[in-house]
Amino acid sequence: MKTVLIADADFVFAKQLSRALEESGTFQVIDMALTGKLAVRMVEERHPDILVMDILLPELDGLSVLEEIRSAVPPPIVIVTSAFLSNYVAVAAMNLGVRQLIKKPCDAASVAASVGRACRILSRSGIGYDRRSLIANTLHDVGVPANIKGYSYLIDALELTIVNPEAAFSMTQSIYVPIAKQHDVKPELVSRAINRAIDIAWDRGDLDTLQSYFGYTVSNTRGMPTNGEFVSIIGETLRFQLDAQSAEQ
Repeated sequence: MKTVLIADADFVFAKQLSRALEESGTFQVIDMALTGKLAVRMVEERHPDILVMDILLPELDGLSVLEEIRSAVPPPIVIVTSAFLSNYVAVAAMNLGVRQLIKKPCDAASVAASVGRACRILSRSGIGYDRRSLIANTLHDVGVPANIKGYSYLIDALELTIVNPEAAFSMTQSIYVPIAKQHDVKPELVSRAINRAIDIAWDRGDLDTLQSYFGYTVSNTRGMPTNGEFVSIIGETLRFQLDAQSAEQ
């Protein structure tokens, strides 16, 4: 049975989530931390398998908690829930190893279900897909060469989309801007590089493989997908693959 630590200043929500997790029969909630400092101490002392944490915590914010527990052995699987999910928070959380971002308001049952999926997809024993490797393999399949800038930007973009599915609906603010900051370039360069990578894939990629991912969009009349369509479709496919891996485990 997997152990869970809940870190949330909203005691009512924390209790509801604790009940939902316990009722699943799969998880044991070892405690609830109402502050960031307490969350760090409990991770260090009690070594939970999973940490479900709101990013807005008193005494020590969620990102600082993630920094503090990076050296935890073994590290917990972290799922973040928050009403405040800016582009900066999404990128920072992803870089600190967060497996999923869930926007509040949300109900305890849906969060408990997400905890179950995340736990199966990437267990502490190391079983499951490595997210970046899965993305890289998929880009290789559709014909994006690894020796161009757009390739690395697409990996970052798809990671953002997997963690936060709504990111693909606002490419400039949710994809180009945070990736540009991460690589110290202009957002316009990120956009152009991604577009160029897609163009190369459309020109050189295997038609049957492209059709398996994009269906009707692969045609002489329709042309190649936009950056947003590409990231959204591939991102959704990757989430399905991760869910399939989860079901097998």
